[in-house]
Amino acid sequence: MSALDKLINLLEELKQTSPDLRGKASKALDALVSSDDSPEPKPAPAPEPEPEPEPFDDSYIEFEWSVCERLIDKQRSINDLVEKLGRKEMEHKRIKEALINKIASDQASLNQETKDVMKSIGCDMEATYTMKIPENDDELPAFKKK
Repeated sequence: MSALDKLINLLEELKQTSPDLRGKASKALDALVSSDDSPEPKPAPAPEPEPEPEPFDDSYIEFEWSVCERLIDKQRSINDLVEKLGRKEMEHKRIKEALINKIASDQASLNQETKDVMKSIGCDMEATYTMKIPENDDELPAFKKK
């Protein structure tokens, strides 16, 4: 198969598979297939200029009610989500405050109970101690003075 035949086949394939290049491939194929003794093709006449479009007044444009309703429905949906988020944030804030209060209350109770235990076993209440928790069951927990 000659190079010219391969080029013709390639252009044919390009015309079938690539719509955006179909016109160019057809012109190239026509140029290859035409005989050398045929007259030179006349250049295509210059296209007439397209008429200028009339100016478009975009200061007031009406559209269908169905489109308006669709837009309003979407905005309502967004508003509902924003409202739901606000309620969740308020609920979260109430829960957070309740947890903070519970933590503070439990910590105060733990501190008082620790002081009571330290007092009952004879720790110096003016000193600072650290609680030592043993790693095995044979030892007892202790308060160590710093």
